[in-house]
Amino acid sequence: MVLPGCRAGGVATLRLENLDLDKLEAAVTEKGSKSRPVWFGDVTAAALERWLRERPRTDHSFVFCSTRTPYQQLLSESVSNIVERAAIAAGIERPIHSHALRHWKADKLSQVTDAQTASIILGHADPMITMQYYYHADLSRAKNAVQTLAIQPNSIPKMQF
Repeated sequence: MVLPGCRAGGVATLRLENLDLDKLEAAVTEKGSKSRPVWFGDVTAAALERWLRERPRTDHSFVFCSTRTPYQQLLSESVSNIVERAAIAAGIERPIHSHALRHWKADKLSQVTDAQTASIILGHADPMITMQYYYHADLSRAKNAVQTLAIQPNSIPKMQF
């Protein structure tokens, strides 16, 4: 289970005290020390609730841990390996990694919201990163926008100087 749009490092370092299932959000730390909110839906919340009931008792507060003793925190590489094994078990022919799920989420966001909002959801420091990878130029849409706003010859007011 990967939090939607979250990097593997954010999943691996998620702590119990930073998870709020009632508000459907978590505070994750990614790329070293950058903290950001991650929001999720009811399906993810139910999966997290199920995991927390089955989660082994540990001496740490990481949400995810290995299920073999000692119950150590997962590494980001472990998150990717778990996703890949789950994809294979589900019969997906081409193995996918956790970052592929992040790209899938970003692509879906580009279809339903603007680049600035998607940038916040994905935790990109600069919306231009989001635009570069997920908001592809649609030249015909750009042309139509310009033509829609084009001034008609008879609508230009006469200027007095």
